[in-house]
This record gives sequence, C-alpha cells and structure tokens, in this order.
Amino acid sequence: MKEISLFIPELGSVCKIYSGVISGSGIACEDALTLVAFINSFPSVHDLESGIMDLVLKAPAERSEVVLKSLHTDLDKIVVLYKDNIIYYDRRDLRFLWDKPLSYADKDIEAQQKKTQVASDELKEASNSYEMTPFNGMSKDEAAVLERRVDRLTVEYQKEKAKLQNFYTKRKRLEEERWSVPTDIFRLIYLKCNGLLPVVEKIL
Repeated sequence: MKEISLFIPELGSVCKIYSGVISGSGIACEDALTLVAFINSFPSVHDLESGIMDLVLKAPAERSEVVLKSLHTDLDKIVVLYKDNIIYYDRRDLRFLWDKPLSYADKDIEAQQKKTQVASDELKEASNSYEMTPFNGMSKDEAAVLERRVDRLTVEYQKEKAKLQNFYTKRKRLEEERWSVPTDIFRLIYLKCNGLLPVVEKIL
C-alpha cells in the first residue's frame, strides 16, 4: 500500500504538470515519466481509504485536516482542469517529446560509428603488418615496435567500440521510455483521481 505521505507530494507534482500544460509553460520528458510512474503506482480506493483512516487515527487532528484538504485540493484541481480542457489534453501525445532526444542519439551513433570504423581499420592494418613480420625481414626491435602499436590500437578500438555500445544503449532506453507513455495518460490519471474524490470527501 502506498503511504499517504508519499502519495500526496507525488499528486502535487502531477497537479503542477497538469497546470503547466494549460498555462503554456510546457512539458518535458521527465514530466511525462513522472506521469507514468504516478499512474503505475496509483493506490486502489481500498488502499487510499486505509491510508486515510490510519492517518486520522494516528496523526494529530490539525495535521490530518491539513493533509486531507491538500489531498482533496489537488485531486479536485486535476479533475476540473481535465474536464475544462478535455479536448486539449486528449489531443496531446507526449511521445513526441522524445523526437529530439532520439534524433540527437542517432547523430551521436552515426558520428561514433565513423570513429569506431577508423579505429578498426587502423587496427586491421597494423595487425596485418605484424602478422607478416616473419616474412618481411623486420628486425626484432622493429617487430616489437609494431607489436606495441597493435596493442595500443587494440585498446583504442575497444574504447571506441564501448562508446558506440553506450550510445546504442542510450537510444534503446529512450525508445523504451517513449513507448512506456500511454497516449491517453491524462485521461487515465483523471479517471483515477475522479474515482478517489468521493472517498476523500466522505471523510472530510
């Protein structure tokens, strides 16, 4: 069961996001992920009732009243904002927020692919030369120099390869974040909040 002490600040953050969308202050990927985390951990009506009753029984009356009023205010604000601007909210697909980060990730991957390929080509060339040392008349000292160059280029190639893998991992994470956001997340949260309002009003 989610504790009321945790739920209320999360609800407050969501309320600010709803208000920000309407006020024109904008919304970022982090805000969308906050909405996703909120809806995924939203308490059931039973859990909320249990949490409220636990608060009422254990906390001083003044604190309980302040907490419940805050809870009611934010729930009501989200419900009213959604109802008054339903078309605006329902037309927003927050997944578009990832367009720019993904385009940057693609550019990073493209640039790193080139660097990795250059490192790979240099390593192949040095490795081929080193493999031919028994047949090209190189001295032991010359072969040792070439061997050290192969070792150095191997390390450099591995570094560039690791960077490329990190960029691929970052892009995959961005895609996973993007598709974790329901297209109707504003409506889903509204429905949850609207369902909890009567519970809070009954106790206030």
